Amino acid sequence: MREVKEGKVRILSYTKEVPSKDMPVFYNPKKELDRTLCVLFLKSLNGHEKFVVCDLLAASGVRGIRIKKEVGVKKVVLNDLNPNAVKLMERNAKLNGVEVEIRNEEGNKFLYNYEGRFDYIDIDPFGSPVPFLEAAIRKLRNKGFLGLTATDTAPLSGTYPNTCLRRYGSMCFRTDFKHEIGLRILMKKVIKKGAEQDVALVPLFAYYSGDYYRAYFQKVSGARRADELLEKVRSLFYDGKTLERGFWEGKGRILGPLWCGNLTSEVVRKMYERSKMGLLRTLLEEDEVGVPWHYDLHATCKLLKRSVPKLGKVLKKLREKGFKASRTHFNPMGIKTDANIEEVKKVISP
Repeated sequence: MREVKEGKVRILSYTKEVPSKDMPVFYNPKKELDRTLCVLFLKSLNGHEKFVVCDLLAASGVRGIRIKKEVGVKKVVLNDLNPNAVKLMERNAKLNGVEVEIRNEEGNKFLYNYEGRFDYIDIDPFGSPVPFLEAAIRKLRNKGFLGLTATDTAPLSGTYPNTCLRRYGSMCFRTDFKHEIGLRILMKKVIKKGAEQDVALVPLFAYYSGDYYRAYFQKVSGARRADELLEKVRSLFYDGKTLERGFWEGKGRILGPLWCGNLTSEVVRKMYERSKMGLLRTLLEEDEVGVPWHYDLHATCKLLKRSVPKLGKVLKKLREKGFKASRTHFNPMGIKTDANIEEVKKVISP
């Protein structure tokens, strides 16, 4: 065990070259960005000083302790089934001089038994958040917020299609924009879970980072609002031979259903104004293009048997032709554009 600094806190943590479930208490230093963005997200919400927050699977307690110290919410409840985690959370809270409530229960049992509701619930599991969704939605106040992580990126991105179908209710296979597909399938699952309870879970902020997907939603009660969100749940098609993709209209190999709306909101604009983080700027630019897919420049050039041009030049040529075009955070060589694949090919190989 060693002491590490993250954000404005210091915590004691167990370390391992490759973090895994067999650690006494799980801690992944590579997810510091995730927790920093979580703090920034909450600080960008009006009235956060009055929030009652639940870190459902708290492990070392680092996320909840950072929220208490850096956001300044009214109350933080840390929960974990692992008794070793409970002991470590107590030490870490004391180390940082913050008062938090610590519980030692299975996540769903804790949510169903806890008296009162939360303004923000965070679900950060080792794997899929799906088993905790129903209880979390019920325990959120109306207009409350939900943040969640999925680390089961292999099923969501098409490596294990049958697992994706069982777990998330969507068809998926390997594509050159697999991680955008994965994130949007996760978001669809959350939205449909809310709709089952006549609740709209409005997407506010979502992104992919290396080995996990992360998304934030606001709960708005009402079947009509839920129906409006479901109108943006659609399926896509993809042709691996031509790299053509688009909305599915009865022909082609189907992907989805998945969320086809924005990954950002005004909250993300506030986050960017506060931080000037490049990731947030790219996400906002992607949403301005307005399509739920992107193209991989390497894959397209391989198909054309052409050398790979500079990404900036391709974007410039697409814009000169009247198309919207931006970089994408999903892939450093990705192009987000409303041009179809044939137009992209013409720009690369005129």
